[in-house]
Amino acid sequence: MEALFYLADQNPERDRSRGITEYTSGLMRALGEIGGFEISSLVSHSSYRAGIDVRRRTLPFRTDHFIGRMLADLLHPLWVPPFPIVHYPKGFLPGLRPKASLVCGTVHDLILQHYIDKYPNSRSKSAFAYWLWVLKRSLPRFDLVLTVSEFSATAIREFCARHRLVCPPIRVTYEGCRWESAPLFRGEKLDQVIHLGSQEPHKQTATLVGFWQALDLPKTKLIIVGSVTEDVRRMVSQRSNIELLGPQSEEELRTSIAGSRALILPSEIEGFGLPAIEAYAVGTPVVYVRQTAVEEVLGSRAPGGFDLSESDSFGPAVNEVLNVSAAQVEAARNDLLARFSWAECIRRTIASYREFLCST
Repeated sequence: MEALFYLADQNPERDRSRGITEYTSGLMRALGEIGGFEISSLVSHSSYRAGIDVRRRTLPFRTDHFIGRMLADLLHPLWVPPFPIVHYPKGFLPGLRPKASLVCGTVHDLILQHYIDKYPNSRSKSAFAYWLWVLKRSLPRFDLVLTVSEFSATAIREFCARHRLVCPPIRVTYEGCRWESAPLFRGEKLDQVIHLGSQEPHKQTATLVGFWQALDLPKTKLIIVGSVTEDVRRMVSQRSNIELLGPQSEEELRTSIAGSRALILPSEIEGFGLPAIEAYAVGTPVVYVRQTAVEEVLGSRAPGGFDLSESDSFGPAVNEVLNVSAAQVEAARNDLLARFSWAECIRRTIASYREFLCST
């Protein structure tokens, strides 16, 4: 089986695509390690290259600016000979379709539509209009769509119905965990919980700070790692039990999460919620929002679920997670890593490829 991966639209240093790039890396690396599968990639002079030894075809320009990216997205099939499978890990195919037996895209989430509906002032109208056009053009052009949760699969179907698009077949592959080989932390935890801070409104960092201020946990510190808004900085400056840290390397972040008593993940929407699995992988339970993809992944009976619309539900969720035993955390860890390994993602991906190819 032979597949070409379109990577020219991934410029991680410029785009908001780090999670997609991690998915692309894990998927291509795992596919490259199995027998009978040959991988090629189409890149640009500036784009992500997956960091593995594969055949590369290179567009004769950069794609880390709007014109180059638009030219690549619209015209890149001119540089692609016929392939059995062409896969778009970022889920965008607004222009020419390549010649392939299977044109497949991974659509990770519909957060774009969520922002248009709930945060219309968070981007310019022209930016929203362009990316909505790209997504509406792309979905009907795929023979097959892969996605990372049933939550996202439902959102894709609703998007197609809303915009009167022909919805392609959708298969859920989930994805693997980059820390699946990390050791389980067995040391003494610091009296702290950790949150991956963000300036993006759906991550709800400001809401979390407000909820934390209302709790009676003076000895437990909330550590916020990453970039936050000035409003959050002002809120935190008035509290002694909240600490802001800047962005951390992957190794530093893994150490910080492993040494904390909980990861707090208050996002109102996620495509998959990978940080929740990563936290359990190193032995740290998670406080999360109910009725999201994170609940789907962790399971509806997982401790730590709360409702963003009910601030009174947050305190009990935190207390529940802080009192989870090490044995319960380890059991949940083993279950999650078995269900969301790269081997399982690859099995589902290849099965989806073959199902389509055998039906045509």
